[in-house]
Amino acid sequence: MTPALRSQAAVELVVDVAARVPGLDPTLADALAVTDLVEHFLRPLQLPAPRADLVHCTANGPGTLLGLLAKWEHDTPVLLSEHGVYLRERLLASRREAPSRVARAALAGFYARLTELGYRRADEVLPVSRFNARWARRGGAEAVRVLPNGVDVLPTLETEPEVPTVVFAGRIDPLKDLHTLLRAFVLVRERVPRARLRLFGGVPEGNEDYAASCHALAADLGVAAAVDFAGPVSPVTRAFEAGHIVVLSSVSEGLPLTIIEAAMSGRATVATDVGGTAEAVGPGGIVVPAGDAVAFADACVALLTDRERRAALAAKGRDHALAHFTRADFLSSVRETYARHTALESALPDARTAPSGESSFPTYRPGEAEVVGDRGPMEPALRTVADLVGQRDRA
Repeated sequence: MTPALRSQAAVELVVDVAARVPGLDPTLADALAVTDLVEHFLRPLQLPAPRADLVHCTANGPGTLLGLLAKWEHDTPVLLSEHGVYLRERLLASRREAPSRVARAALAGFYARLTELGYRRADEVLPVSRFNARWARRGGAEAVRVLPNGVDVLPTLETEPEVPTVVFAGRIDPLKDLHTLLRAFVLVRERVPRARLRLFGGVPEGNEDYAASCHALAADLGVAAAVDFAGPVSPVTRAFEAGHIVVLSSVSEGLPLTIIEAAMSGRATVATDVGGTAEAVGPGGIVVPAGDAVAFADACVALLTDRERRAALAAKGRDHALAHFTRADFLSSVRETYARHTALESALPDARTAPSGESSFPTYRPGEAEVVGDRGPMEPALRTVADLVGQRDRA
């Protein structure tokens, strides 16, 4: 496969196809970049097909190809979980990673086809949220059942710090949109002058420049002295204990564990309306549009300055987490699913009866989480994918 994709014929084919797309003027460098990236993503096809009773892919994309090899060669059942939305996140990343407009256009089509393959060929798709389930069905999945994340039951935090504090707990990553969080914090400080922002989490390899940009932005905005980049923390409850509210400013999420664990710990949350975040927040916090620093700041101020409201939301959020996101329920659902797709029932005595249709996970309803701003039938990014696919097919 590698010699074929790096051949002159493959490069000429990319140039020829791209040249037919209005507005694209492909170069040899564009074609080489595209064939190199596609070859990289298809490398799992060169591995031997694994032999197993079942293959469980925990994300769509190239890794799914290894599971599909087992299905094609050994008729092995394949399950596909999605904790994030691979297609959405690759499209967001391609803005930064693709070397040219031609490469971005080619990769958009490639990512769409790759994820469609995983959705269509998996025996069952197990998204962690109803939001993710919509992407899976749009991509061609037929057997879809929501299987939300689960966490350990955590003790309720009984105290709060003396200084009004906003806490973020997660990796330092562009998808978390910490730039918007920092800009929102400036507005928070105008109304709550003593407020502090504490960011707990490590910097993954390759994100060093983004981390540096966050430090620089805090300095440029004049809030560096009030912002603490605290680094990794364990257990995560130590991060929650350090703040009055827990926030998440992401531009893409599946079903964020940070929000669920914060709610389980008895902390109210402010989060952006992306992915299954509103489903995780439930009645335990305020959900605002992604990228809206003003709305994010307003929500933080509302909770920081109203102890009674903060406590009421925290109690509702914990009840929501206990009802839908416990580790015990998650493990039981996984055992049942494995047993249903294999001949391993005898090894799983506590497997539940196979469910009919959807899981009992609640449908998102405006007002279930306190949502600021409109949430249409699908997010703009999903419409963007539909537009990209349409453009590809017309081309």
